[in-house]
Amino acid sequence: MEQKQWNDLRLLARAEECGRRDLPPRRLFAKGMVATGQFQPYMTLQDYTSADFLCDPYQITPAVVRISLAAADSGAGDTSRDVRSFAVKLYTREGNCDLLSLSLPVGLCSSGDDFFALMDCIRPQQEEGIDDYCGYLRYAVQHPQALSGLLHLYGAQGIPGGYEAMESWSAGTALWRNRSGQLFFVRHRWVPEKEPVYLSENEGEFLCGFDPDRCRRQLYSWLNEGRAAVYELRLQIIGEEEARGREQLLCDPAVAWHAEDGVQVRAGRLRLTEIPKDSLRINQLLCFSPDAVVCGMELAENSFLHQMALILRTLQRARLGGLGTAAEVNRHIRRQRPLVEPTLTAVWGADQAQPAEAVYRRQARAVWNDMVPAQQQAVSRSIAQRLLFGAKQLQEPLLQSFAAVDDSLAKQIEMELSF
Repeated sequence: MEQKQWNDLRLLARAEECGRRDLPPRRLFAKGMVATGQFQPYMTLQDYTSADFLCDPYQITPAVVRISLAAADSGAGDTSRDVRSFAVKLYTREGNCDLLSLSLPVGLCSSGDDFFALMDCIRPQQEEGIDDYCGYLRYAVQHPQALSGLLHLYGAQGIPGGYEAMESWSAGTALWRNRSGQLFFVRHRWVPEKEPVYLSENEGEFLCGFDPDRCRRQLYSWLNEGRAAVYELRLQIIGEEEARGREQLLCDPAVAWHAEDGVQVRAGRLRLTEIPKDSLRINQLLCFSPDAVVCGMELAENSFLHQMALILRTLQRARLGGLGTAAEVNRHIRRQRPLVEPTLTAVWGADQAQPAEAVYRRQARAVWNDMVPAQQQAVSRSIAQRLLFGAKQLQEPLLQSFAAVDDSLAKQIEMELSF
């Protein structure tokens, strides 16, 4: 009898171990990979922030990076046309610092409500388990702030050919403060040392079927051969005086900054050198949040990043429970206190309205006009294919949205549809 009870307990223990091994999947950014490395600044940035790891050019900070696709499930192809995430967790002496980036120069969302609307559009349909082929287009019909990002997504740089050569831009605007109390608006960008390579629509679709794990396999091979994937951290920094009167616009991730705004700084290098042991489990356990920052970095109250911090932490608790914060890979998570003065927040909320739709459309028009004719044709053809084979009911409302941006854009898509 005792032997039977012992066997039952042993089987229960093994069953619990297997259950803990299979963690619930992510609802977004499900397919991804992780790599570890180090970050080192080129010079001190003490004029802009009091963050310790950025003020000492001799300090080397361990880092882990998760690269993933936004809408794709775990079985999708790496070369599908989708938004990529490049999330960096820096293990500084002051605690974790998360730098979240996307493969688009401008965001698709302006608020937490926009994020949920986008999630509802692009995630696989729950009942049938089928991906929405036109999810991004469906979202853009109701959200004009997504039009600029949409043109980038369906443009020439929409399908990166490899993760070791993928550019990424900050998911929002951070606030930095130096030891003198001066405030700065900051956006970052990761620029690969290797020349970026992008795929055409046909190349991406072919590789999705032929080698769905191409980008992950390529980076694995790159690191296993002893080569490092190197990315340079570039910053665009705008001082408080220069930003006065347009703080709300500067904090909107769907509004691109002009290249001449503020100063451009080459801040440091991130070197990815190896794939960690038990990388599959680390890939599932890694948690990121915009409010995982250190002293000298802040979030504007009620900004997009502030709202996303609340959303992501809630989703992570629902998915992992206590496993997320207990995992070694998420060690030293600090609960960031609100740092922005209420007076500053109140001024932004009282005196500045949300950006008008005209701002978003004017920005999308500039993106479209900056493209050469061959790029315009490729964008139009890619969008038209999805409208033709994915959701014909979106054709009229989406053409109206594009006509409000530029008549030539709507006419080009309409011409592609007629073929």
